[in-house]
Amino acid sequence: MGAVLKDAQLSNVTSIEGTDFTDVSSLISESAEYIGSIARGNHPETFRQTALTLRNISASDPAAGDVDQD
Repeated sequence: MGAVLKDAQLSNVTSIEGTDFTDVSSLISESAEYIGSIARGNHPETFRQTALTLRNISASDPAAGDVDQD
């Protein structure tokens, strides 16, 4: 299991350039949308494109009471 950012509020993040989100398992919908909008570059060691590593993250809606099933 990778990093869980399910309850993380990432709306004040200004750059995620070169970040690899491959092992992140979930984000709240608002954060996932925002992070996707600022995704740029490639990770310097894995060479993965930041935007592409966001594709497999499941977005949850905290208002709907989504519960992590792990």
